Amino acid sequence: MPNSIEVTGVDPLLKVLQQMPAKLRNKALRPAIRDGAKLVLAKAKEFVPVDADGHQLPGGKHLRDTLKVRANPGRKRGTIEFRIFTGTRAELGIPAGEKGYYPFALEYGSLAHQPIKFMEPAYLHTKDAVIYSVRARVLRNLGALVSG
Repeated sequence: MPNSIEVTGVDPLLKVLQQMPAKLRNKALRPAIRDGAKLVLAKAKEFVPVDADGHQLPGGKHLRDTLKVRANPGRKRGTIEFRIFTGTRAELGIPAGEKGYYPFALEYGSLAHQPIKFMEPAYLHTKDAVIYSVRARVLRNLGALVSG
């Protein structure tokens, strides 16, 4: 699965954004990109497998309940990134000393099980909607910044 989405076909918008001061550009882009990531998150929650026993985690949660969008903590200076994270080992009920990690084993498989992809299909099903949504939100944000 790609780590980023490159938006093409919006050259005039990109030129306007590149000419803006970084602070204003980030004010227009950050909420738009977060909204795009939330579209992928919603689809991932649809696709994450829940079998008959529900794969309940401690506290009655499911894996889909632990998925969340966060700003990428290791982001490069001058970039805006959001990622979809699963719950921590503690939230997922995985003992600290155990080597396996349930979400990874689902997405990529293990020696004993075939992969049950949920993140990659979520990305593939939403990438066009994400690009459209981000573009529309950036344009709205730019309009608000200019008029406000």
